[in-house]
This record gives sequence, C-alpha cells and structure tokens, in this order.
Amino acid sequence: DVVTGENLGALIEGSSTNLFLNSESVNLWYNQYSSIETNAALAPDNTLSADKITDTSEIQEHFVESVTINQINGTFTASAYVKRNVGDTIQFRIVHVGQAPNTSSVIYYYDTDTFSSAEGVIDSVKSQKINNGWVKISVTYTIDNAVTYHRVRFHTISGTVAGTGTSAYIWGAQCEALPFATSYIRTEGSAVSRSSDNLNIDGNSSIPEGGQDLTVSIDVSMNDAYNHQSYSKLFRLDGQPLYMQSYATGVNNWMVYTNGLSLQLEPNISSGVTHSFTTTYTPSKIAAYFNSVETDTTTTFAPLIYNRNSTLSLGASGSSQHIDGHISKFSTYAQALTAQEITLL
Repeated sequence: DVVTGENLGALIEGSSTNLFLNSESVNLWYNQYSSIETNAALAPDNTLSADKITDTSEIQEHFVESVTINQINGTFTASAYVKRNVGDTIQFRIVHVGQAPNTSSVIYYYDTDTFSSAEGVIDSVKSQKINNGWVKISVTYTIDNAVTYHRVRFHTISGTVAGTGTSAYIWGAQCEALPFATSYIRTEGSAVSRSSDNLNIDGNSSIPEGGQDLTVSIDVSMNDAYNHQSYSKLFRLDGQPLYMQSYATGVNNWMVYTNGLSLQLEPNISSGVTHSFTTTYTPSKIAAYFNSVETDTTTTFAPLIYNRNSTLSLGASGSSQHIDGHISKFSTYAQALTAQEITLL
C-alpha cells in the first residue's frame, strides 16, 4: 500500500503502454506561460525527480501539455501524480481536435479531494491519496474517429487570466488506451510498453487426481471492481474448466463457472478492499463462498476431470483476462472444506 506500506501481495495487471514520451521531464513538454523548475521535490518514489510548474504574470492561459497523441478512436485514461504548492486546485484538460467542443476539462480541489463536474468527452475521474501530500489523478475519456489527435494539459490556474504565482508539482504522467489507469510506466523520450503479469502454478500436489474433492481459496484486492478486462479471472484450473471470474467488463458481478454452469459469488465487491473467494468441489456438489459465507450451491452438474498436472492460473487466464489487482493469499486443498473450516482460512 503506497500510504501504509502494507504488503498487498502479488500485483496482477494486463499489458499496457504509456503514450506520454517523457513521463517525469515536464521541461520537455509544451509550455505556455508557465515556468518550470526541474527536480524540485521528492517524488512519490522518494527520488528528487518531481518538477514544479508555476504560472507567470501574463494575462494568458497557463499550462503545460503532453506531446501529440496520434492513437485515436477509443477510450483512454490520463493520469499523473500531483502535489499542491501554492493554490487550491489543478485542472486537467483533454484537447481532442476534431470532436466538438475540442477541449474537455475537470478541476481537482485539493482541500476536499473532490472534482468539478466533468465536461465533454470525459467519462470518469478518480483520485488516490499517496504519501507526503501526493495525489494520483486519473481522467478517463472517450474520443471518436473524427479526432485527428489529442493532448493532455495541466493548468495550475484556470482561464485566461493574469498569473498569480500559483504552482504545483507533477510527476509520473501517463496516458493509456484503457478505461482505467494501471501502475506507473516510466518513459524517457518514447512510449514504453509493459508486458502482462502471468502467475501460473504447474503440478500442484493439492490438486487431486481424477476430479475428486477440492477446495480453492483466493484473497484478492481489486484496484477497480468495475473497470477490468472482460471475464477477468480470479483463478482458472485447466483440464475440465473451473473458474472464478467476473461476468463482463464494466460489471461488478463475480461467479464460479464450470462446464456452462454459473454459481453466484458476489454482485458488488468493494474496490481497494481485500475479499476472500472460495469454491469447494465434490463429485456431488459445488459451493461458492464470499468472505467465508456460502453464496450459492448446486448438485446438478457434469463431473470435472483434472489432475496434478493441471495448470492453475492466478489473476488471469494465461496472458489475458487480468484482474488488475493484488493477490495476497492463495490455497488449495485435496478435500472439500466445511463451512466452519472455510471461516478459518
């Protein structure tokens, strides 16, 4: 946890690309009536690499702006770590030339940790307090194929006004072709891609031969329980399939799935909170548990066949359908645990 330092477990994310070319070097961005002091403060990673922007005295718009992003027609999320120096707000503005009204803005208020009403193409906004006054701001927006390019601006003061010395620190800017922000990807002069996280277990002695009694339990904290890849997998057992997964992207609804059969786990989990998901299997019964409470069960299903050579994929299905979250605990048992035993996991 970036605030408490608590170990949240293994971070599982899909692949992504930071389209910002210089994520930490604001002095290399386009600058309009703002002064820039490089390496002016400790960044969230405790390096002296955060830059400070300050509006100048002219009656103008004051901002710094990312380079032109030519990838268009889709949903993007711009994010950056910001910290107040002088002033009460910072404004994110998306420039999307070709799609009226050509710019869309939202203002973040430091004191109340709130936003103004989002404009235009902006779909959603999110703030996450980090440490030492830093806040990660994420702005998700959707543009169509009429847009010829888009850029992201950061305003320390809004409107065409005389600058008053308002200032803020910026670090770790990112723009991704995703409906949510992922972990930070540093760039230095060109876009950088991060590979997907794949966590697989091959040959597990706790997996019984021939599809006999089995319990699988996993503790997961989702970064965003709504915005994730479609059918994100908490775990997948190969052979005859046994999954825990979401129903679809944009839907906060989770289930156990096997051979065309779905069992309800939980329709509404909380983002950023660790939850426990468990399923028990016997040749005569499958049960689903959420936070140690049984949520669904069935005795009518086609038997499963798996063995100790079956692969367990955690937080994904191979190289796709990632959860975008942390796995803090995972366990399998070659028996179907009782409801009381599950409360002790």
